[in-house]
Amino acid sequence: MDEKVGITGLHLSDWHQTLDADKQDGYKRVAKALVDDVESLLTLDDRFRTRKPDFLVLSGDVANTGSRAEFDRAFELLIRPLLDVTEIPTNHVIVVPGNHDIDQGAISDLGNRGLALPFSCQSRDWQERSGYDDWCNDPGAFAELREPFAAFRQFAANHFGISDADITYTRTIAVGAGGGEVDIHVVGWNTALFCGRRLLDGRVSGNRGGSPVSVEFRTNEYGGLFVGGNLIERGLSGVPPHGLFPHGGEKQAVRIAVFHHPLSWLTLPERLRLRAALAESFDFVLYGHEHEQRIVEERGTDGECLFLPAGPSFLAGNEAKALPTAMVNPHGLAYNILTLDLETQSGTIFLRRYDPRRKLFLGWDFERFPNGEYSFRLKQSATVIYADANTMSHTLEGRTGD
Repeated sequence: MDEKVGITGLHLSDWHQTLDADKQDGYKRVAKALVDDVESLLTLDDRFRTRKPDFLVLSGDVANTGSRAEFDRAFELLIRPLLDVTEIPTNHVIVVPGNHDIDQGAISDLGNRGLALPFSCQSRDWQERSGYDDWCNDPGAFAELREPFAAFRQFAANHFGISDADITYTRTIAVGAGGGEVDIHVVGWNTALFCGRRLLDGRVSGNRGGSPVSVEFRTNEYGGLFVGGNLIERGLSGVPPHGLFPHGGEKQAVRIAVFHHPLSWLTLPERLRLRAALAESFDFVLYGHEHEQRIVEERGTDGECLFLPAGPSFLAGNEAKALPTAMVNPHGLAYNILTLDLETQSGTIFLRRYDPRRKLFLGWDFERFPNGEYSFRLKQSATVIYADANTMSHTLEGRTGD
């Protein structure tokens, strides 16, 4: 069989690693099933045998309470075995934080810096970016924002060489594809930066003077999270515009955005700004949080983009639910495989679900997509071929749903 002209990636989200003794058997069982499923596909399925995955995306909530021990356990139990089976290099891993990757005990007292009001539930000021910009433009305040992500940041730096995974970063992955070369430009954004910081009735959460403060804070942050205008722009600036390619030579490029929360969890100004940028500049958006595999193809005046959420790779209790509940329920344990064939300008997303009765992952028969296989055409920007820094050629095919 000829070498496939394309790329393949794995997408996992929401592992929620805990250290609870009564849950460890479940974690081990699901981790083994997931790794075995990937290995089986790579060995037995002709569509994967000729090419092992090129990259791995972890779109948040690797841990459950953001502790170093949880990150270490998740790496040893799931991530390391997965990298061993796939032979994905550690610098081909993309990881972003989720709300469960935050060390809640390290959240600083917003009131200490006089910036509580913009994030108070009693005020509509949190909908504006002015309060956020005050934090980001103040080095001390911005350092406070990053404190709850210390364990996550160390996890990403030690294992994958990403030093700023808790804010915004870009990573370019060069892969061979059928004798050619493709650059995958990935931007990771932190949509959890302000999780757990919105105040309830003007009270604060976290620590004050080194002592824990027991207060109420708003846990349902739907429509109230920030990425931040400057961090949005930082991510966009790391993706070469069409027709400009820093390495020269003839290549194709694919652009992927990764974050944890769906856009609907952001404030309205942030949501509108990021949605327009994604449609204009990116081919795929990978995320998690809402524990479902509902793929959305968007096409409109801003452009077009394919939104690919991954279901939860582990939720305590769901690994033992009886069929059909565990498979039909949107919270069924899951992960995705994304394949792109640049020769035919097409792709397929393989939606894998865990069968708790058989203790294995399989392609679930969604109503319109047998065996969990969703096929699509590549959007125009994914087919750009860079000849040099000033010229380019591209196909004129847009994407249509299959």
